Amino acid sequence: MSSRTKALRAEYKPAGIRSICLDRLRLFTESYKLTEGEEAWMRAAKAIKHFCEKRPLWINNGTNCGEGELIIGSISEKYRGASAYPEYAVDYYVSDLEVLQDRKYRSFIIDPDDREEWISLLQYWKGKCVDDIKTSRLKFEVPEVYIANQMGLGFLHHEVEGPAMNSVDYEKVLRVGFEGLTKEIKEAQKKFKQQNDKLKVSKLESMRIACEAVIIMANRYAKLAEKQAMDLHTSHPKRSAELMELARICAKVPAKPADTFHEALQSFYLTHVGLWIESNGPVKSLGRIDKAFHPYYMSDVLDKGIISDEHAQELMECFLLKINELERLQPLYVAENWPSNYQTATLGGINPETGHYDYEQTGRLILRAIKEMRVQQPTITIRWTDKLNEEFIFAALDVLKDGLGYPAFQGDPRNFRWLRDTMPYYCTKPVEVPSEHYQDWAPVGCEETEIPGKTSPMLLGRINFLKLLQLTLNNGFDNISGIKAGPDILSDFESMDELWAAYKQHLDYWVDVMNKGTRIVHEVHNQVNPLILSSLLVTDCIGRGSFILEGGALYDFPAPYRKDGRYNHMGYGVANASDSLAAISKWVFEEKRFSLKELNKACLSNWKGKEELRRLIIDNTPHYGNDDPWADEFAHKINEMYHSSNTICGMWHSIGVHVTDGRITGASLDGRFDGDPLTDAGVSPVQGADTKGPTAVIRSVGRFDPNVKNWCQLLNMWLQPAWFTSRDKMRDIMTLLKVYFENSLGNQIQFNVVNGEVLKAAKAEPEKHQELIVRISGFSHYFVDLTPNVQDEIISRTQQNYK
Repeated sequence: MSSRTKALRAEYKPAGIRSICLDRLRLFTESYKLTEGEEAWMRAAKAIKHFCEKRPLWINNGTNCGEGELIIGSISEKYRGASAYPEYAVDYYVSDLEVLQDRKYRSFIIDPDDREEWISLLQYWKGKCVDDIKTSRLKFEVPEVYIANQMGLGFLHHEVEGPAMNSVDYEKVLRVGFEGLTKEIKEAQKKFKQQNDKLKVSKLESMRIACEAVIIMANRYAKLAEKQAMDLHTSHPKRSAELMELARICAKVPAKPADTFHEALQSFYLTHVGLWIESNGPVKSLGRIDKAFHPYYMSDVLDKGIISDEHAQELMECFLLKINELERLQPLYVAENWPSNYQTATLGGINPETGHYDYEQTGRLILRAIKEMRVQQPTITIRWTDKLNEEFIFAALDVLKDGLGYPAFQGDPRNFRWLRDTMPYYCTKPVEVPSEHYQDWAPVGCEETEIPGKTSPMLLGRINFLKLLQLTLNNGFDNISGIKAGPDILSDFESMDELWAAYKQHLDYWVDVMNKGTRIVHEVHNQVNPLILSSLLVTDCIGRGSFILEGGALYDFPAPYRKDGRYNHMGYGVANASDSLAAISKWVFEEKRFSLKELNKACLSNWKGKEELRRLIIDNTPHYGNDDPWADEFAHKINEMYHSSNTICGMWHSIGVHVTDGRITGASLDGRFDGDPLTDAGVSPVQGADTKGPTAVIRSVGRFDPNVKNWCQLLNMWLQPAWFTSRDKMRDIMTLLKVYFENSLGNQIQFNVVNGEVLKAAKAEPEKHQELIVRISGFSHYFVDLTPNVQDEIISRTQQNYK
């Protein structure tokens, strides 16, 4: 870490209070008032342009104009500021305003003088935003969605924010710039004019305006940097020279192709800022950043010697800090449970042209910068392949041992197979995916696999599989909410086959509800903000004259505009459901020691007076996660049942709702009490139930989806720091990863590396542990910025000791 980045990093306080800014809300409202009656895409494009033309800009020149930032740009008028995205929602921006500053987790302050204008501006959007439009439709067309939400059975994502899992072609911007993209748009417009397709010409014009907006913003930064350079020319000549260089760079990129490492970083970042201006959708994947920056790093540092390796690392550290500055306002229930801004990046994998990992020097540079900066974002994933050099893996594990909760790891073999053989089936029109495409994959969210710049974003629902089992056992009645819903099936099952059949009927009913609800949310998003800027950075939206929410992407997955109405939905609580089914099978139908009615009654009483029974079940029922084929088969059958329902493909992870929805899920036959968290992640065993070590866990996961049907399955594991005390021990971790990925047992694994006593101390004295980062589900976050419930859930997980 250089003295510059050390000073800049000191300004970034992990649990510090963030600012609410009016700039986006004010300028977007101004623009939308001027464009009433125009098409939604033109209104969105013109609002982005208006914002880029008028928004306040700032540059951090450091203390006393000393060593300031070397990558510039922001999404708001203040450091770590966030603004409203009223095209998506209004109500929570108003209702949460009073608690945003006082809440303990992810606090935001607003200038008292801005409060009245904030509320006044939001009123314009009432009835016009995604949240209001979809609510009026859902209440009339699919009211069951709200019943599912009340019960904690499931809910729809992206009701109050933009679509997620967006991964655009940043590399194309570096190669051709927005001027090159504009030329491509004009060529497509010419083609559609000849076909007299005025609609597509209009959509392409909105893309051209979006290109112009980003160029305008960059040019304004260039002028600001030049002005500040002139002002500091005499008093601070060194900073003045740096600002003049930034002025030169921003006058060039991202309008034109990047030629240097510094230009590539700045071009990439301003493009990323543009995407944030367009939408607050969670999970903006940076893609394969080692691949993107590699030619520029190699040219400047190793080939031409224009800059030193130390300066290249300083630039990368500045880039990482700027990624962390980007903030978004979240509803209180979101901030409490998945507080991350979800920006992901990938290292490793292979070069599709050579079949080797050709970007190692840049990957090692990025790992060094991450280790120095210790920031929570971007969340890094290593693409595991047998082509990775052992020293590169050691470098990744060296970052992991510092307790960041990342990098996570995902394997090429299974993901290649899925993208090549399974994904094409789920696109609107089955397609063949060439090797140069699927070999360029990157995770875009917690661990969802996409092809950057060639796939669409995500809209989906979520389903709590433990709650679903409880409804099955109680004829659709939920004892926590007092609601009865779903199919009317008597629960006096006389065999496991009858129970499985009823479970499947309940699943089919609620998947259908989620499909109908997600379809409405999808339609409303495309109606309000079809994501113009994102679309022009995804193949083949320009060529097709269509946006990514309406089938413009080359591979319209994971949110295809399907006529059959099927969507992806995330499942969670699977290990709780699996262990509960195992208990029923063993104690009711195999050993016949208890009736199903007896066990269910004990759960409904929250195990009151039944602690001996509860311990019997916990201690004597085989659990998923211990390499027991009998126990693992229940999880496998749940997965197969899910795939046979009317969903597109299986997704297993919780993001963070395993804590929230655990609060409204009753006691269960895996030994849970009312309100306890569900199992973390997706295919992780129940907390504390995996007692036979890491190898047993991955073998169990391998039985979960042996035919590679799942799109994603997230696995959390907690390793004690003793695993990292020598290279020989770290080689044991490498062996674990090698076995897991090269035998296609699973597609993802992530680790917490921290002593449990440290977590307890941090909870008790948070002021002493401000920099402690942990893995929650598919993201990392500062431990002291989490709610006590989430902290306790992390502490309850199985600690895998080195043996």
